[in-house]
Amino acid sequence: MPVVIKQKFQNWLLFLIVFLTLFFLWKNRTFQPSLDSVAVFSVHDGDTITVIINHHHESLRLLGIDCPESNQKYGPEATEFTRKFLGLDRNPETTVKLEFDNVVRDKYGRLLAYVFIPGDRMLNQALVSNGLAVKFSIKPNEKYKESFAELQKQAREKGLNIWNPKDPLPETPYEFRQKMNLDSK
Repeated sequence: MPVVIKQKFQNWLLFLIVFLTLFFLWKNRTFQPSLDSVAVFSVHDGDTITVIINHHHESLRLLGIDCPESNQKYGPEATEFTRKFLGLDRNPETTVKLEFDNVVRDKYGRLLAYVFIPGDRMLNQALVSNGLAVKFSIKPNEKYKESFAELQKQAREKGLNIWNPKDPLPETPYEFRQKMNLDSK
């Protein structure tokens, strides 16, 4: 290979490597530890919402918990609870604060966060304490692991919703997804 062509090829290869490196750094960029005022666009289910960040719709999965699926027992109740907790039934322009943990996105590209409404009330905790979610920590995102475990214990002792001894949730959301071959959570 002539020296001139070899040099051009090396320059092009270097450019490609730098470009791809910058692209992947941008694509996997991390957010600040928190975002203080994020608009909520919609509620997909109890533990998944859509928010608007920098004029872009972002799917967001609540960290540390797992709600019943929409087509699972208690799923519609969890979805409605989330909608009401966020105030979407009263105000379509609801804003929330997001707090991130160590990993900001899951393998599906969704944001992973703890969601707070004004007054620093956390949606994730409210779902667990009302018996509409189970604790579901995935390392390294375990900031509130102990808090969720204690809230779940209290909800179970009170027999709330999925913990109702007369009408319990037959399987965890994870088990339900496995049974239904749903791999999107």
